[in-house]
Amino acid sequence: MTIPTRNDVYYNTPLNDVYYNTHLNDVYYNTPLNDVYYNTHLNDVYYNTPLNDVYYNTPLNDVYYNTHLNDVYYNTHLNDVYYNTHLNDVYYNTL
Repeated sequence: MTIPTRNDVYYNTPLNDVYYNTHLNDVYYNTPLNDVYYNTHLNDVYYNTPLNDVYYNTPLNDVYYNTHLNDVYYNTHLNDVYYNTHLNDVYYNTL
């Protein structure tokens, strides 16, 4: 499985556009990040699967740490994007 680099997926796209002006299904499914989530639709990954299983049982270090999680998410308003959807539990309690 090829881990896309931050530069490929996030850095070259205005993050404000990626998260706020685009449907998340489009952001993830239509970009190489679908490889990270085993080629499943975003809705399937987040809504139909226990979130703990999706993240905790996958190699989080490989998926997120090696793609500079801190740079990608924390510096782009992590609180706004994830905290308000209770995803902070998924990321902080499983890293």
